[in-house]
Amino acid sequence: MKTTLKEELSTLTREELTEIKTFVLALLTHDEKPNRFIFNADAYFTRYNGGWTKTVTGLDKSKTNGYSIEGEFVKNGDQYYEEGKLYIDKGVGGSRKNHKNTYTLFTFDDQGSVIVIKVIEDCEWVKNKSNWAIQLWPSIEEFLNK
Repeated sequence: MKTTLKEELSTLTREELTEIKTFVLALLTHDEKPNRFIFNADAYFTRYNGGWTKTVTGLDKSKTNGYSIEGEFVKNGDQYYEEGKLYIDKGVGGSRKNHKNTYTLFTFDDQGSVIVIKVIEDCEWVKNKSNWAIQLWPSIEEFLNK
């Protein structure tokens, strides 16, 4: 601390010092809010036959399907997404007769770039004889526990 600042502080009253202390503590304990970005999942992921995006806040392992992934659905179009938050997107591509579902687990870095954590396509979860959601559980747990 500079000597001049120390000298200035020594001239203050107890009330003034208490006020400064409160202000400094508030600054030191203030949690920074994560960066927020406007993102349009409909434009980024396949939506030829529909789809959705949802935040991922936890798992309910008493269920073995998509309902096991807890969180809120995100509205379509331009929406605010947060750095460091986990999201899942279901994109429905393929033809009108033969849909192809793609499930993408993703987050954002501090610059607003999408970071894809894991992708599951229809053929993978049918081949592995387990629901797509169960295949995402390890990646979800790893992300949420870091």
